Amino acid sequence: MLFKRILTGLAIITITACGGDEDKDSKPLRLTLESVSRHTVSISWTSSKNLLSPEYWVDPLLGPYRFRVYRDGVFETEVTSFTQTARTRVEGLEDSRRYCFDVRMKNEAGKIEVASNRLCVETTADGAPSTPNGLSAAVISPGQVDLSWNPSSDDFGYINYNLYRDGERITRLSDRSWSDLTASPATTHCYRVSAIDSESNESGQSNESCVTTPADLTPPTEPGGLYADYVSSYTNKYMKLTWALSTDDGVVRYYEVHRNGTYIADAAADNYADDSRRYLRYDDYTVAAETGYCYFLVAVDAAGKKSTPSNRYCDTSSWISSWVDSGGYPMRASIAVDHSDFVHIGYQTTIYDPSTRTRSTQLKHIASDSATWLGSTLIDSGSQMAGPSLALDNNGGEHIAYGFLYADKLSGNWQVEHFIPNWSDLDSVSLKIDSNGTAHLCYADYYQLRYANNRNGSWTVTDIGAAKSSPDSFYCALALDSTDQVHISYRDSSSDQLLYASNTSGGFTTQVIDAAAPDVLGTSIAVDSLGKVHISYHDNGGGQDLKYASNSSGGWVVRTLDSDGDVGKGSALAIDLAGKIHISYGDAGNEQLKYASNASGTWQYYTIDFASMWPTTSIAVDSTGKIHISHSSSGAIRHSTNRDYN
Repeated sequence: MLFKRILTGLAIITITACGGDEDKDSKPLRLTLESVSRHTVSISWTSSKNLLSPEYWVDPLLGPYRFRVYRDGVFETEVTSFTQTARTRVEGLEDSRRYCFDVRMKNEAGKIEVASNRLCVETTADGAPSTPNGLSAAVISPGQVDLSWNPSSDDFGYINYNLYRDGERITRLSDRSWSDLTASPATTHCYRVSAIDSESNESGQSNESCVTTPADLTPPTEPGGLYADYVSSYTNKYMKLTWALSTDDGVVRYYEVHRNGTYIADAAADNYADDSRRYLRYDDYTVAAETGYCYFLVAVDAAGKKSTPSNRYCDTSSWISSWVDSGGYPMRASIAVDHSDFVHIGYQTTIYDPSTRTRSTQLKHIASDSATWLGSTLIDSGSQMAGPSLALDNNGGEHIAYGFLYADKLSGNWQVEHFIPNWSDLDSVSLKIDSNGTAHLCYADYYQLRYANNRNGSWTVTDIGAAKSSPDSFYCALALDSTDQVHISYRDSSSDQLLYASNTSGGFTTQVIDAAAPDVLGTSIAVDSLGKVHISYHDNGGGQDLKYASNSSGGWVVRTLDSDGDVGKGSALAIDLAGKIHISYGDAGNEQLKYASNASGTWQYYTIDFASMWPTTSIAVDSTGKIHISHSSSGAIRHSTNRDYN
């Protein structure tokens, strides 16, 4: 229940202005000072009169007393109290300034005002901190001097330090130690330190400490593991470079960044890429869209000595890489793009059940509408998951072959069937769908390369070449031309050859493409709009190179595209509408995904993502001519594309 205070009497208490404090005893409220500082005044008050007397008639049952605090005659704050004693703290004041305070309590009818004496105080002035002492300098290397000193004190405790070298201030810091990484080799440096507070009051300078640095005799080591990654968002597009730190007998001051053979900037030696502080980072915001860039770095020490150049890393200002699935142990992915430019990936993953200590292999499918992955769907589980190979028909229907099994989603759900009761070789399943919706695939059962199709509603199988007397891996790849004729590339390890088979003349005929390919690991094949065949493969027994073969000029021509290390594993080839070739492949030595293309008129090579040591890649081209690549990396499936969805 609410009540109003009723105060009787007509007497009015007045405040008399004065130059200092008024007499406390002459006022109903006694105002006293509790403390004063530079920016704060604390005051308290108590009643010298009985506020319950008829003169003031304040009823305590009607709630707390309400006291109004004034600063220099202007209302400051209101304080409530159930006793006749209260206090408050006034903040935000200027230092070295006089302020006058008084407290008033007024009845709700506004007729009687109970007032305090007037209290005037002056806030304190800020003094400079004490002078720091005990400065000590120690030489760590030709380019580094470590410094430490004893703390200063200040009346308000907030202190920074100015550090001077040879009479000039070189930094301001809050700590009481610092490493001068800008010292010059073979030079005597003298240091002093001063303290400075929040009001910029600076103390005197400390004792002087002088040291002489030794000469820097050796250049830095080569920067290691340079990697470039294009980053695209709605607000920024840039090339992010990361690398391992160089070492030096002195200090590495910075890194020269060279792009396409030209120096472009200096990268800081302390811009760490992560919390481990073992890697550095530089962001190049001057890249243009759809452009290839090749970078290398040179470390520079305090004496100006330079390291040998780092590894050369090339990337394009368009490739975006992302995780698709990292659950279990995903691997062996196959990619396709439908008419709506939705990306589809079929892949194999191994799942471990800790309760039974068993592993199971699963076949999954995942799709993306532009930049969003829609979630994976389980197609099948078991042990025969070799492959897989994913293909789309003209209506966007999904088909996949894996091991000796085949599945499609034409009825809305995945339907699985055996296309042949033979065990499939690990890497020898390749599937394509023709213009009539017929499935064509090549596979091997260790001894025989075979071709199968389901044109008549059931699977028809044809042997290609002679059977082997001992187990072999054929690594076959299949493509269809515009007339739905079949073209197959495969290896023959017994004769150390890359071979090609086609049924363009009726039955299958074979040709030797590369007679000096002692250990082909994986092939990929595609046919252009003119019926010309293009094949990529990894020559593991020769120079561990990426090779490319084509009959586009009439006869077969074989060329080495990339021989920089152990490159070419898991290659995949696609042709765009302009007839340009695009190849994805792995760099096993550096565990990177690489991409080669002749779209510019000459062959260009780029590193676009990290990858596993034994990568399997798959490549597709969408309706806009943009490239999509799926590949395995460290137990995960990744998708890389040069299509910018932002």
